[in-house]
Amino acid sequence: MNFTEQNLVYWNLVKELIATYEYQIVQIDQRGEVWLQSPESINATLIRLRRQDIDWANWIKQDFDFTKKQIKQVKRSQFGSKGKALNVYVSTYPPVDSWEHMVESEQKIDTILIDTENRDEQVKKLFQLLDLPLPSYKLWIEGNDETVVTLRDDVYQLRETQNQQMRQVFSNGKPFMTYIFIAINIMMFGLLELAGGSENPAVLIQYGAKYNPSILDGEWWRLITPVFLHIGFLHLFMNTLALYYLGTAVERIYGSVRFTLIYLTAGFAGAVVSFALHAQLSAGASGAIFGLFGSLLYFGVLRPQLFFRTMGMNVIVVLAINLVFGFVVPVVDNSAHIGGLVGGFLASAIVQMPQVRKVARSTLVLIVTAGLGIGIVWYGYNFPVQAQDPITVSLRMQQLFEEERFEQAYKEIVYFMDENDDVPAEIYFWRGVTEYELQMFTDSRKHFEQAIEKRDDFHEAYYNLSLIYKQMNNIESAKKMAQTALQLAPDNSLYERLVDELNRSQ
Repeated sequence: MNFTEQNLVYWNLVKELIATYEYQIVQIDQRGEVWLQSPESINATLIRLRRQDIDWANWIKQDFDFTKKQIKQVKRSQFGSKGKALNVYVSTYPPVDSWEHMVESEQKIDTILIDTENRDEQVKKLFQLLDLPLPSYKLWIEGNDETVVTLRDDVYQLRETQNQQMRQVFSNGKPFMTYIFIAINIMMFGLLELAGGSENPAVLIQYGAKYNPSILDGEWWRLITPVFLHIGFLHLFMNTLALYYLGTAVERIYGSVRFTLIYLTAGFAGAVVSFALHAQLSAGASGAIFGLFGSLLYFGVLRPQLFFRTMGMNVIVVLAINLVFGFVVPVVDNSAHIGGLVGGFLASAIVQMPQVRKVARSTLVLIVTAGLGIGIVWYGYNFPVQAQDPITVSLRMQQLFEEERFEQAYKEIVYFMDENDDVPAEIYFWRGVTEYELQMFTDSRKHFEQAIEKRDDFHEAYYNLSLIYKQMNNIESAKKMAQTALQLAPDNSLYERLVDELNRSQ
C-alpha cells in the first residue's frame, strides 16, 4: 500500500507543478524521471524529480553526482542561469544508512527525499523552497494503481499540450518573404555584374549604395537601397546563407508581415548608423541580418525558456563571433551591424509577436525608436564624418568635379591630407587637378610631381603636369611630360594630340 501511495504522491506532485504552477517540462524519460522549470523569465528554478525506492545511501551519492553534471549542462545552455536547482526523490522508505552528507555541493543544489514517514515535513519543505503556496497534498494519496496510471497519462498529455504550444510559436508564418528577399538580392547582384561589376565603386553608387556625400545632398533613399546590393560574390553568398537560416526562423516566429517590417527597419537602422559614423562607401544586407539576430534576442526576452531550449546559446555565440569579427577586421562596417541589431530588437518590440497585445509598450518603443532615428540622422547631417579611405575620397572628388564645385573639392582633399600621413599617389593627383582648376599652378605642379614620385607609371599625372608647363610657357618640359604620358598609354588619343600640338609650337 505504501508503494502505491508514494506513486500517487510522485505523479500528483508532478502534475500539480505543471498544471497549477505552470512549470514547463524540460524532459521526461522512460523511467518516469521528470525535469521541470519554473515559468520565471530570469533565473528560473530547475527541478529534477525521480520516483525511486532507495535502499542504500551510496546509490544516492552516485545518482547525485550524475545529476550535478546534468544540472550544470542545463544551466550552461541557459547562459549561466542563477536560478535554484532542486533534486527531489520520492521513495517508499528512506535508505538504511545516513545520506544527507553525500549530497553536499558547491552548486547549491537542494536535495529532498520524500518517504512515507516524513512525507508531510518534506512536501512542506519543498514548497517552501519553491516559494509556492502549499497545495492540498494530503489528498494525493487517495486512489489506487489505476489512479497512478491516469495521473501519469495526464502528465504526458500536459507535455503534449506544451509541445503543441511550442510548435505554434514557430508556426506563425511560412518563409515566403525570406525567399523573396533572397531572390531580390541575387537579381540585383546580377544586374550590378552586368553593369560593370559589383565591386566597381561607380556602379555601386549608380545603383544606390550607401554613399554619404549623396545622402548629404538629399538622396535619402540610399538609407534603404544598400540592403539589396552586395559587393562581390562571397559577400552575397555569406549574407544569403545567413538570411536563409535566420530569416526562415524569424518569419516562422513573427509571421511574414512582421518579418518584413523588422527586416527593412533593421536594414534602414544599420544604414542610418553607418551614415552617421562610417564614411566609407558600403552596401549589403548585413545590417538587416543583424536585425534578425535582434528579433531573436527579443523573442528570448519574451520567451526565455523556449528560447534557450531551442536556439538561445547558438544565437548568442554566433552573434558574439560576428560582432568580434566586425571589430577586429577594419573593412567591416560594424556600425551598420550594431545599428541593425538594435533596430531589429526595437522593431520587434514595436510589432510584437503574434498573440501578444501590449499596445502601451509598442507605442513607447515606437516613440523612443523614432526619437533615436531622428537624432542619429540629424547628427549625420550636421556633423558629417569625413572619409578616411582614398577610394571614397577619389569618388567624392569625381562627384564634385562633375558638379564643378572645385572650392569644396579643394577644402575636402586638403582636410584629408592633413589628417592622414600615408597619402597615396591618387590623392596627390586629385589635389593637383583641383588646384589646376583654381589656377593655383605652382601648388598644382608640386602635387602632380609628388604623385609621380609615388607612382612613376601615373600617365594621367604626366599629362596634367604637361598642361601646367604649357600654361607656364615651358614648352620643352611640357613636351617631355606629354611624351612620357603617351609612352605609358600609347592608345590615348588625347595624349597624342597634345604631343603633336607641342611639336608644332616649336
